[in-house]
Amino acid sequence: SLYLLKSLINPDHPFSRFTQGSLETLAQIPDELNVDISEELIRFFKAKYLAKNAVLVVVAPADFASLERWVVAAKFSTILMSSSSSQ
Repeated sequence: SLYLLKSLINPDHPFSRFTQGSLETLAQIPDELNVDISEELIRFFKAKYLAKNAVLVVVAPADFASLERWVVAAKFSTILMSSSSSQ
């Protein structure tokens, strides 16, 4: 199903590119360059996946004021602040 989806995407869009590694890209080349793939992935994750970069999107059949109250009641902003301070 992923390959079918990718075949329907504009070939100029980045999503249309091959998105999975091969033995060459995940083992051979990193070994030749003395790169630890696991460490690089962890470093990337810690640098990029931050609560301060999170975006909340709410779609519901309700007016903006109600949605805003629900988000505040769910303490989403508190989660962002506490997660950011621990980074």
